[in-house]
Amino acid sequence: MNPNLLSGEKIRKSDLKKTEENIFPLIDDMRKKLFHLKVTLVFLFFLLLLFFLCFGIHQWHVHHPLPVLFDSSSVSIDYEQLNQLLQEKIMEQSEQEAIHSHAKSFVAMHHYFIDVFENQILVYSWVLESTYYEEDGKILQESGFSIPHKFVITKEGDTYFLENMFIPRDGESYQQDMKRLFPSQVLVEMKKVSQDGVLEDLQFQIQKQKECYYH
Repeated sequence: MNPNLLSGEKIRKSDLKKTEENIFPLIDDMRKKLFHLKVTLVFLFFLLLLFFLCFGIHQWHVHHPLPVLFDSSSVSIDYEQLNQLLQEKIMEQSEQEAIHSHAKSFVAMHHYFIDVFENQILVYSWVLESTYYEEDGKILQESGFSIPHKFVITKEGDTYFLENMFIPRDGESYQQDMKRLFPSQVLVEMKKVSQDGVLEDLQFQIQKQKECYYH
């Protein structure tokens, strides 16, 4: 028997054994990395799903904000009629003050709190108003405001009457008037008007009214 052949066989068997010893740990390591990759992908998938779910809920609330209502008596309120009264009064006032004779006012409001005392109704709202006019085939904005309002309304039978409405003064008197006109819980909610979707929804309503009128 050739001793060189035996030596060669031993070398090949030794190399094969070393190769196996190197491959198996490598395979185990790849399996562990693949497992970790799958776990990471599943986690990212659920994280992305949660993000879109929260985003969808936020968008729904943006376009369907619910007013904070409180009725302190058994007097029934026709909210549709009440809204129509307030919107018409603000639009009428804005159009009377407009510079252009054919100006059109659009109003959207969010009611934070409605308080009822016998036949008197107090409504605390955020009001967005925009006045537009048409010139040379273009729709231009003349004026507008975004201001919290306190409405004082009386009800006689099934009819509502706007007795008065109050807004805070500008400048240094603004904070003082806000505290005087609005309940504390309303003030807390009004401070979030630009972050909680209320203002965005009012802008959306104004845009829809404008597009419907100037179609």
